Amino acid sequence: MIETINNIDYSNYEILVVDDTHLNLQMLGLFLKDIGFKTSFAMNGFQALKLISIRKPDLILLDVNMPDMDGYEVCNELKSNPEFSDIPIIFLTARNTSNDIVKGFESGGIDYITKPFQQAELLARLSTHLKLLDRERKLQESYDNLKKDLEAAAKVQQAFLPNLNVEIDNYRFSAAFIPSVFVSGDTFNYFKIDNNNVAFYIIDVAGHGISSAFLSVTLSRLLSSERKHDNPLFDYHNETNTYLIRSPKAVLNKLNSIFAGQGTSEYFTMIYGIINLNNNKIVFSQAGHPAPIIISKKDYSQLSDISSFPIGLVDFQEYSEYEIDLNENDKVFFYSDGITDCLSTNGKEFKFEALNDFIRSSHAKCTKEILTELMLSLENWHGTNKYDDDITIFAIERLI
Repeated sequence: MIETINNIDYSNYEILVVDDTHLNLQMLGLFLKDIGFKTSFAMNGFQALKLISIRKPDLILLDVNMPDMDGYEVCNELKSNPEFSDIPIIFLTARNTSNDIVKGFESGGIDYITKPFQQAELLARLSTHLKLLDRERKLQESYDNLKKDLEAAAKVQQAFLPNLNVEIDNYRFSAAFIPSVFVSGDTFNYFKIDNNNVAFYIIDVAGHGISSAFLSVTLSRLLSSERKHDNPLFDYHNETNTYLIRSPKAVLNKLNSIFAGQGTSEYFTMIYGIINLNNNKIVFSQAGHPAPIIISKKDYSQLSDISSFPIGLVDFQEYSEYEIDLNENDKVFFYSDGITDCLSTNGKEFKFEALNDFIRSSHAKCTKEILTELMLSLENWHGTNKYDDDITIFAIERLI
């Protein structure tokens, strides 16, 4: 018995032979068994389909000329079933005209062998297609493992996100987040940093994949009020042995000094801000991130054109600060470019103008309702709720 040739262990594969001639089944069976294959047999198309539904073979040797259901019909039936469409099929045929060969390929066959077959040729073709099958399986296994890793990274990433609808003192925070089909690097948070201040941020890490997600998670852990030591949000003072809250621009400057000096290609856009609960003033700093959309009686149009470099992209960047006075029912929306870059079914971007118009036309509604309707509108625009980039937006609304 020959079990291994060309680094293929034939005993790992089962071949189904389908032929209405008993002698052909016997000859092929002896040949395949002698090589080391596991084998199964069917004498017609219906019997073959029943066997395949019970025990899926690795490859099928399929006779073309059979009564009731010929080989082409069997092949078409299998290829129309997602469960069995991946089984390689090699036709066995006495027909060798170009039309017959084309018909075999069109029905889903991967190869053909003319009768009477030569053993060396049959083994060579089997070996070639089994190698391809093995590569496909290894590729699928790698894809499945990568998919599991990406799903795990996405779960870790989402575990650090805040409650999507929460009230902190006299402010309502509402958010919508739809992770992309590829793991990306969006994250955001809002939390009380001390008794008198609420901190918030939105971050969009460049790129997709596990590295972007892990950097997003790292930043989420870093920018937390639970740990003050070596935290960019706080500045330690030796004289008083206390931690003081850093200003938004100081936080961004600190982060840039950390990431720009690492010599890596990782960078991210960000807005970080603080709401003073005593004077209802927002102070925020921006690093390459889209400017917020502000719904207020006061004119903040000058803030629509603010710009700066992302964090980690340029050394010695000095960031600026901006202020917003929040009156009752004022709303501020922070978002990532996954929304404005979202493509319609005919390939057009959603763009800032559409987002701005939608929010302003809905300004009388509460932020939770606005964001719910925005997600529905974006899904209709895109044609699906599966996106190539994270869809992230949150709003701050002063209640009283």
